[in-house]
Amino acid sequence: MRKICFVLFVFAAAISSLFSQSSKTLVVRVELNQEAHKKYSEYEKSYVNAAYRQFQQDLTKEPQIQIRTPETDTDLRNIQKESQIDASKGWASEESAYATDKGSRALLSMRLQMSKVGKEYQLSCEVREIEKMSMVQRNTQKLSLEQVSGDIEVDRLAYEVLVYLQEKKYIDRVSLDITNQLLHRDDANSEENLKKYIENYAKQRREVEAELAALRADTKSQEDKLAKEAKERALQLNLELAQKNQQIAEENLRRQKEKNIAEAKRQDELKKITAAQQKKMVKDFEAIDAARRAIQKESWGKLSLERRIELIESAKENMRQLKKQLDDTIGQNRSEMTQKMQEELNAKDQEPWRKADLSNGEPTERARKFREDEKKAIRKRYETQMASDETNLRVFAEPRIKDYEAQINSNLEDMQKTIYVFRSIDEVDDYLSLQVDEYDGDAQDWKVNSAFGLPIAKADTSAVVLPAVPITYRMMVGKTPDLDTAEGYEKYQDDVDTADFYFRAKVPYLYSELSIKVSYNAVSDTYIFLPQQFSIYRTQDNSHAIASYDAKELAQIQKKHENELKRQAEKEREEQEAQQRSYEREINREKFLAKQKARKGVYLDIGYANHTSFYGAVGDVSLLWGGKYLFGGCDFTIIGVSDKCFDTAVYKSVSLLSMDGVVGLSVRLGLLRPYIAGGIGFYGGYNKENTGSKKASTENLVKNSGLIVLGEAGFDLVFGSFAVGGVYKLRNYAGTGVINTFAVSLGYNWN
Repeated sequence: MRKICFVLFVFAAAISSLFSQSSKTLVVRVELNQEAHKKYSEYEKSYVNAAYRQFQQDLTKEPQIQIRTPETDTDLRNIQKESQIDASKGWASEESAYATDKGSRALLSMRLQMSKVGKEYQLSCEVREIEKMSMVQRNTQKLSLEQVSGDIEVDRLAYEVLVYLQEKKYIDRVSLDITNQLLHRDDANSEENLKKYIENYAKQRREVEAELAALRADTKSQEDKLAKEAKERALQLNLELAQKNQQIAEENLRRQKEKNIAEAKRQDELKKITAAQQKKMVKDFEAIDAARRAIQKESWGKLSLERRIELIESAKENMRQLKKQLDDTIGQNRSEMTQKMQEELNAKDQEPWRKADLSNGEPTERARKFREDEKKAIRKRYETQMASDETNLRVFAEPRIKDYEAQINSNLEDMQKTIYVFRSIDEVDDYLSLQVDEYDGDAQDWKVNSAFGLPIAKADTSAVVLPAVPITYRMMVGKTPDLDTAEGYEKYQDDVDTADFYFRAKVPYLYSELSIKVSYNAVSDTYIFLPQQFSIYRTQDNSHAIASYDAKELAQIQKKHENELKRQAEKEREEQEAQQRSYEREINREKFLAKQKARKGVYLDIGYANHTSFYGAVGDVSLLWGGKYLFGGCDFTIIGVSDKCFDTAVYKSVSLLSMDGVVGLSVRLGLLRPYIAGGIGFYGGYNKENTGSKKASTENLVKNSGLIVLGEAGFDLVFGSFAVGGVYKLRNYAGTGVINTFAVSLGYNWN
């Protein structure tokens, strides 16, 4: 039996997860009045669509609200229709056919509509109960053409709707954060409110984390498992949203504290200014603020770049999820069908042979062939069924995938042909910021620094490098300062203080304007930002730019900045390499020192002794003690030599015994340990002279002793506690002469 309902439920879970949230949720269906929408011009439709998107975003600021749209309803209806067909054929239960409604059934319907009366516009929202299809609330906001879908008016309408939902107990109390945001209150970002936001978002995080922990308990049925996975994805999104909002609130609190400190400083400075100057400044600031509001209106009604990218990324993620669900479902279905096929094949193998199938108790070749043909038929039937199921699934999913692809391509095309303008005039839209440095008395100017950054993970703004623009004293005051007289210099000081106060005021005396184009790189999956124009204006008079740079000049600045970064990176790399080399040298030195153990132990040297008049053998036993490099101890040496001239009438033989103290230096180089040493001691022995032939000689034994001076050089090959090597020793025996010895050294190390 097929389980297509199981397959379709997977897609239901995928789509419903787009708007699933927590267990305590109000699901609302939001749509545009299409009939009213059709009569508008393309210009007006763009405003309506922007307002529609903004209204949805405002509602979903409240975590208790889920949004359904006509598009998601269409998907759900198609899934449910296919599921009902399966149920009617007996492939699934009637209850499973309606599984797609779980957690996604809307209670209220909201219809957004813009109407026009003369030159006036108004935006309205009708709220209806879906079961009764009766209107229960209507809210309206009047607009001017320039303000259509402006944040302030749409936000106010959304706030009124949320208040109604709160009054009717559909949702809990609307939070202070959302209230302040939607009403654009002046104190929305006060320190007190920001702290409350942080506490609220932290509480949301804890609640979602607790719900996630409870949700991750084991489930029994496959249907429960799929529903749990969909809900878990939604909760994870909620958790990420709460974390992001908390981070934003914390950052805003930090900025607000800085602003409060700056404002306190400004108030102190203001006390030092005369009443006439204060009056003039207040008048100037009012004019600047009025100009700022006029500039802000130019951006109202436009779909922001951030929101456009969010739409593209949302569509891409939905398409990816749909493809993944499709592949997972096909694989699951194939796995189940394969298991059933194998069970049926095993059952066929276990069937007993009938009498006609046997000969001498064994199945005949014909019987074996018939059974094998039956098994082939079973395999073919299941393979045909699996191929058919896969085809049906792909036929079901591919139109939705193509819709997403078309939506993505259309949005990318619109995005890439649009030039986006950012201004530092609005503190809320902080993507472009302007900062004036302290006055430079030597250069006689203020440096104006602008920075641009969009809070999108895939945004590549590396090409957006904005110059530091000098604003000179002459540009602010209108004349060259007199620095040669006391009166002129005092006037210069007062002018700088006054001009500087304008830069530090709440209302922006200057603002930056940046025009950019955006292209999408499919290989790196990033949005490339390319600056087209950058200018700085006086807010009160923005007809002429104080400074302006075109795309070519900005590209040169970016190239210079890039080269500087490369030089810095190269310098840092060289410094890191030097540090690494120094570190490696230090490590090697430490390793070298750790391995240093001087000669310490018992050593036996056996070798050859050589004198100008005689030669012979030498035996040397050394007892040594040492540290890392230095060692010392004593030698006991026996030397026996004979005359080199055996054919003469007189020849000699010598026996010497010596003991001396030695001090030396050794270095360990892996297995090799070279060393040098020197010492002093005493010796004693006899010189035996033979006169005449060897057969009839007269012996004369002469006692000999004295001081000995020793010098030696050699090496050891060290293997654990044992050592083997070679050594050369030069001994000067007082009264006997110099004896050279070459010996093989064997030792036992005590270290």
